[in-house]
Amino acid sequence: MLAASGAHSREYLALTMPSRSLWMRAGIKVINVMLTITRKKFRVYSHSPTLIDETLHDAGLRKVYQRPAGLWEARVYEREAYTKVSES
Repeated sequence: MLAASGAHSREYLALTMPSRSLWMRAGIKVINVMLTITRKKFRVYSHSPTLIDETLHDAGLRKVYQRPAGLWEARVYEREAYTKVSES
């Protein structure tokens, strides 16, 4: 899904993700245990930020902004060779 988003992004792609803090990773594990106990099929995932960066880099995007925001992290990626087309 991320590769497709990167491929379709014209200029910027912004995303938020859970931080990789110990508390957030532990919380995700607890949530998934509770979902298993209650027999829900849904699971919470926290993907590798490095893998996210590499996937978007392969799609022609580079990270231009990164900021932790409590339990979350915000990132913005920009198309590397972006040239704005004038609207006529």
